[in-house]
Amino acid sequence: MSPDSPGSLPAHRRPPAWGGTGKDPVWELSSEELGRDLSYRVDPSDPEGHGYVEPEREMGFNEYQGALTATREIWREVLP
Repeated sequence: MSPDSPGSLPAHRRPPAWGGTGKDPVWELSSEELGRDLSYRVDPSDPEGHGYVEPEREMGFNEYQGALTATREIWREVLP
């Protein structure tokens, strides 16, 4: 997950329209839209360009996967 701009994504994750080599489109949602079970956390090794969507509380993998899946309907494709 990249904060702010798709330009922060590594080249292999950005499609050619965003100056990369990736094959998948870029999607967005705000951290406020993650709900109460998920949180965005900054990657301490790359605070300007990378972060993680992590469980807000302890949960099993299947529950975490379900929480992520529940956000799918609100993802928006980002166009250059």
